[in-house]
Amino acid sequence: MSYKEKLPKLVDVYRSSKALGRRQLPLVVDENLTLVMDVRSSGLVCDNPQVRGKELEEFTKKCESLSETELRSALEITKSELMNVLNQNVPCVGCRRSVERLYYQLFKLRHPTLYPLMVLEDDGKITIDEKQAMPQVLCSIFHDHSLRLAKLIENQPKRSKKSLRCLLHSLDSQRSRPLTPIWRDVWGCMQPDCKKDVCIIEAPSLRATLETYLRKHRFCGECRTKVLRAYTLLMEEAEPCKEKGYITQLYSGIKRCLRDKHIHLPIHTEYITKLISRAEPELLGSRRERHAKTLEIAQEEVLTCLGICMYERLHRIYMRMREEECTCQVFAAVAVDTLSRSFETAVERKRGFSQLELLYAELAREEQQKQIRKEQKKIKRKRKKGKTMEQDGKENCNEEDFEDNCYSQTDLSCYSCEELLKCDDDDDDDDDVDDDYDCEKLWIDGCKCEEEKEEEKCGYKKGSSDYGYSSENNNGCCETASLISSISSSPEGSELACDTCCQHDGGDTLKRFRDGEHPSLQQMLEGCSEDEDDSNCKLTPEEVWEFENNHKHLFEKRQELREALKKRFIDFCAYGPLPVPRLLVQSKYASN
Repeated sequence: MSYKEKLPKLVDVYRSSKALGRRQLPLVVDENLTLVMDVRSSGLVCDNPQVRGKELEEFTKKCESLSETELRSALEITKSELMNVLNQNVPCVGCRRSVERLYYQLFKLRHPTLYPLMVLEDDGKITIDEKQAMPQVLCSIFHDHSLRLAKLIENQPKRSKKSLRCLLHSLDSQRSRPLTPIWRDVWGCMQPDCKKDVCIIEAPSLRATLETYLRKHRFCGECRTKVLRAYTLLMEEAEPCKEKGYITQLYSGIKRCLRDKHIHLPIHTEYITKLISRAEPELLGSRRERHAKTLEIAQEEVLTCLGICMYERLHRIYMRMREEECTCQVFAAVAVDTLSRSFETAVERKRGFSQLELLYAELAREEQQKQIRKEQKKIKRKRKKGKTMEQDGKENCNEEDFEDNCYSQTDLSCYSCEELLKCDDDDDDDDDVDDDYDCEKLWIDGCKCEEEKEEEKCGYKKGSSDYGYSSENNNGCCETASLISSISSSPEGSELACDTCCQHDGGDTLKRFRDGEHPSLQQMLEGCSEDEDDSNCKLTPEEVWEFENNHKHLFEKRQELREALKKRFIDFCAYGPLPVPRLLVQSKYASN
């Protein structure tokens, strides 16, 4: 992966006598090299697009609510406030220390690295330049500040599992020297002046690299002497051509400064590529035994060490650039977040209410709405449950529901024919034959009860042969009973009751039932008097009680059948179909 587009630019070599421009900072590579890095493309403070519309109008109102002095004071934060926010949001210790170091660097050297953020000379407070303290600029700076800080911390290089340090500040990244094309990107973002200083190799640096190289590959004494001699001819000898076996072409292009004890390598990309390619086996970790029997081979070993020095320097520059860029980004994001908090606090103090109170009111309103919706759901559930219980009462014809729904409406305490017909229709869905049988039984019992009552009132007995004037002709209907109960017990009333009973054709229905026919409940109800309304045809409570007992018995029987069917189905799923006895199978085939 190439980092060429993401890396900042190295624009010059740092000199203390020359002031830095905006968004520039000194990049310390080592004690002998310091470059100037430009961070304008690093996405710092004013790199956000300008905010417009409703958000800008609201922010302008906030700014107008403060006076110039209050606004100036709101846009100033101390170092302790900055460090508090930094400790809360940044987990990496190395990043926090780098931010603190950058703060002291800006406070001491006055570099405009994070312009328009500035560190005041007097008290070290962090503020925004007065020229940029306009509503539109401030709104653009404070726009989504918390989100940008969170994304910045989240997008940092992957942290180690053992610690909270980021990859840039971990010890592993400092020790490792991976051979990647990163050095090409670093080389490409440098100006020519920076390349010239990067290609200066000091004698102590080359000597230390050479000693490590000789010790690593275990050169013998003779070979070691040859390599050191080649180093001396390069760094100290004025006329190395006089040395026997010396190859001038191997050191061609290298400028030597014997007085300052350093050399200048060519800044051509091709030459640097060849030099690093020569050191590639060493960078990959080769540890094979090496020898330098001739001065030419010793010179090549010195060139290998020069390639190692160049790669290590470019890799160090890359790491320093990434670290300083990350430090600037974190510093700017934390400073903007702290300034925004200070500004909002000042506005809230001026207006007299806080955003926290508004948020609490909104949450309370939402909670109240949720509670109202819950109550409405409970009411609907209760209504639905009540309707379901009412329907179940009508379908099951329970004794308690009968007492609640029927006894409270009339003193006669009986069902109408329409209600009984409805009950018969509901029960027919489950088992038509059984329900017809129960209803027929109920009708017979009702007729018997009505017979006894009419015998008492009319003066006839059950054993009488005069069936035309007895209560057997009532056909189980409640109309005759209600009529008899409403007439006086005088002889005239008795005669009128008997005459009324004789008007029904229920005797034919009862005769058909006694002859062996079993009419259904529908046929029984149709057997009532056609001249009068069905609503006046009533059954006594004793008849209804008898019907309910029969219905409960049938319901229990159905439940037993259902449980048996479930048990058989479970056995079928667990053990499969039952095996057919062998004798039956043999007899079947024998019959065929």
